[in-house]
Amino acid sequence: MDQRRLFRFLTCFSIALLLPVYSVAETVYKFGVVPQFEPRKLSAIWSPILTEL
Repeated sequence: MDQRRLFRFLTCFSIALLLPVYSVAETVYKFGVVPQFEPRKLSAIWSPILTEL
C-alpha cells in the first residue's frame, strides 16, 4: 500500500509541476505606429484611440 501511495503522490506532484503558472498581473499591450506622418499628426490620431483602450 505504501508504494501505491508514493506513486500517487509522485504522479500528483509531477502534474502540479507541469501545470502552467498564471500571473495575476494585468495584461500589458504594446503598440507600435509606423511613422507615415509627422509626429504631431500621429499623436493627434492615435492618442484618443489608445486612451480609450
